[in-house]
Amino acid sequence: MSLRALILNNFWLKLFSVLLATLIWFAIHFGIANDFRIPQNPITNPTVTQFLRLPIRVLTQPGDSRVFKVDPDEVIVTVTGEGAVLRDLTPKTIAAYVDLANSRSARETNQQIKLNIPGGVTVVNFAPRAVNVEQVSP
Repeated sequence: MSLRALILNNFWLKLFSVLLATLIWFAIHFGIANDFRIPQNPITNPTVTQFLRLPIRVLTQPGDSRVFKVDPDEVIVTVTGEGAVLRDLTPKTIAAYVDLANSRSARETNQQIKLNIPGGVTVVNFAPRAVNVEQVSP
């Protein structure tokens, strides 16, 4: 079989196959690059609820030598998400903190708790919402 016959035999079918393969490759490539996720089926990938007890950290300016006491010192966080995402979840990936970076003079304050959570995890509830922060040393 000659090269000409090899190329021209079923030419339109071969051209369509190449175009379709190129389209599929671009769809997958840009889907991976943009972190596109296909919606998950709730039957095969159920959402799971998990309760975590996290220590409350105090966020201050660099070089700030003040020591603080937080009361209560833990927060209970209820999160939900896909089972695969929550299996990889550790107490180090979710952070509960109070922001005292701009607080200068108050020795005792009531501060709102803020949470830093990874993607794919939704916070359902957390308690307490605020804590009492007391400056122990200057």
